[in-house]
Amino acid sequence: MRRALALAVVALSVLAGCTNAVPGRAHPIGATPLDDAGAAPAAGPPAIPEEPAVWAVAALDPCALLRGAPVSGPGEPYLTRPHNCGLDYTHSDGDTDRLVVRVGTSFETTDRAAMLPIEVGGRIAYWAQDTEESSVQSPSCQVDIPISATRSIQVLARSSGGPLEQSCAATGEAAGAVAAALDDPAALAGIASPLFAGRSACDLLDGALDLTVLRTGLNAPTADECSAADVAEGQFPSGAETEVEMTTGTEPDEPLEPFGDEEIVTLPLGPALKVPYGTFCRLRFVAERQPGAPAEAATQTVELTARNSPDPCATVVDAGTKVQQVLQTPAPTPPPAPERLGFAPGTPDDVMPVACGAFGNTDPTTCRAPRPAQPPTGAAALIDSLGGPDSADASCEILRAVADGVLDDLELAAAEPASCIGLTGDGYVIDLGLHADDPASDYCVPFGAPYEEVRIAGRPGIRCYPGPSTYNLTLPALGPDPGVPGVLLVDASLRPPRGDITLALEPGDEARISELTTRIATAVVERYLS
Repeated sequence: MRRALALAVVALSVLAGCTNAVPGRAHPIGATPLDDAGAAPAAGPPAIPEEPAVWAVAALDPCALLRGAPVSGPGEPYLTRPHNCGLDYTHSDGDTDRLVVRVGTSFETTDRAAMLPIEVGGRIAYWAQDTEESSVQSPSCQVDIPISATRSIQVLARSSGGPLEQSCAATGEAAGAVAAALDDPAALAGIASPLFAGRSACDLLDGALDLTVLRTGLNAPTADECSAADVAEGQFPSGAETEVEMTTGTEPDEPLEPFGDEEIVTLPLGPALKVPYGTFCRLRFVAERQPGAPAEAATQTVELTARNSPDPCATVVDAGTKVQQVLQTPAPTPPPAPERLGFAPGTPDDVMPVACGAFGNTDPTTCRAPRPAQPPTGAAALIDSLGGPDSADASCEILRAVADGVLDDLELAAAEPASCIGLTGDGYVIDLGLHADDPASDYCVPFGAPYEEVRIAGRPGIRCYPGPSTYNLTLPALGPDPGVPGVLLVDASLRPPRGDITLALEPGDEARISELTTRIATAVVERYLS
């Protein structure tokens, strides 16, 4: 109920008269619904440059994006991190909340799949809310405006006590102003943080340490966080690892006083606090001060952590020394400003279709937009065709056909070698594939996994790992005998609806996932495998 109310209130409060792509769904900030955000052209993955995001991280003043925000507040925007800017504002009822703009936030296909596509300020954007409230985090609304395939400018508002609907409205209004400002990136250039100008957290580590900098979204979720590790060629990170996080803090009332095993060490820019934790060691120092910022953001601080080292405290002090030496050098010259930041509706903003993001292990070499294909007629011909270049496309054509009238708002992605991923706006995810080499009897049961016997379209099947949020089905493809090679695999799951990113949200619905998956599998057998 709270979600429905939030969507309805915000849709009315920002832009009246907008239509919905899906009947009955209110779009959260009243922006135009976007049906094909992120769709990759069938010819192959689009070439989406990272240079606009590189420029934004290096040269864009995040506070310039909030100076024209259509909210009223007691003060001016201020840095909450070197690449983030905050603005405290007041609602009409007197409640006070905070808007934050984050430049260079990680934004990948998995994020797009979890969020609701919208259009804001003539740009592709994605909306989500997190309704969870804890001792360390308030409920929030956010809009991400992609500026490359992997990075976004994020507008976020937390509800610090007032209704979440108010924060969602403020997020939508601010996102519209931010998006409009992206028409002229050069006008947004500026030095908000003199010491960190032109440098992301990854740039700091790259210039300071003889380690491989891990610039993926997992290791660098924002422009102010990054990890570097000892990585052998072609291997996963292992051995020594150093992390850096640039954030804000209060101005100490008095000189640092160590406690217990803590120790004050002297670095080129001044004192730092070293804190050992056994298997890792942490170092924290004040890098610069921010006059005029609220007390909790009076200083820009750097926190380094060393892990998997024979002497992590010696490692982290050495890293801190080298990072400060980099900060004392002139900032690199940023690349030229792009003509525009963001993606117009109808243009691809990602290298993969959004359905690829339903699973975290996809990449453009294994997951792509489906191409037109005609599945062979008859079960035997269909199984014999597997292994060809169009196998995944045929699976998508099958899924598209059998889902008609069963699943609404369906996005598809061809997953090599012979599967199709489907993602709906209400959180139903399905991976449908055909495989020729093994019989259905070789799946699940021989491995001792929990299972249920089911019967679909007159054929015996196995539902592996049954649960209220999953339906993993194995059926024989060439008739009722599970010992004959050739299987239909249908793996389905229930996720939160796109736009709900609350971790505690439990979407389990045994009746719904069973009904939908059974209808899909039955139609596949009756139309294509009989």
